[in-house]
Amino acid sequence: MKLPCAAWACVAPSKVHSYLLSPDHPDGRHKAIFFGSLGYAENAWRVLREDLRNHAREGNVVGVCDGPFGRRYRVRGNLLGPTGRTAVVITVWIVPFGATTPRFLTAFPRSWS
Repeated sequence: MKLPCAAWACVAPSKVHSYLLSPDHPDGRHKAIFFGSLGYAENAWRVLREDLRNHAREGNVVGVCDGPFGRRYRVRGNLLGPTGRTAVVITVWIVPFGATTPRFLTAFPRSWS
């Protein structure tokens, strides 16, 4: 199964540069190390943002659950970083109740799940 309406998937810039790629974020700093190992850099955060949107379109949904704010989807797929290194990554998206556009919540290596 593919993420519904993945072509319109939205990734907030702050989720990338201030969370996933931030070495100072309390929760994101470990993710920054992982994504940095793939060649993603905080000053070039737009590259990861676009790759996450591609991941939403190309990956496969491996889990769906309803929460208080909408339906959450876990998407699994390969992420090819700027260094040419590939990793299996899980991204998490939410489609708020009453909406159709998936919004990015988080991403992590499959080995952390």
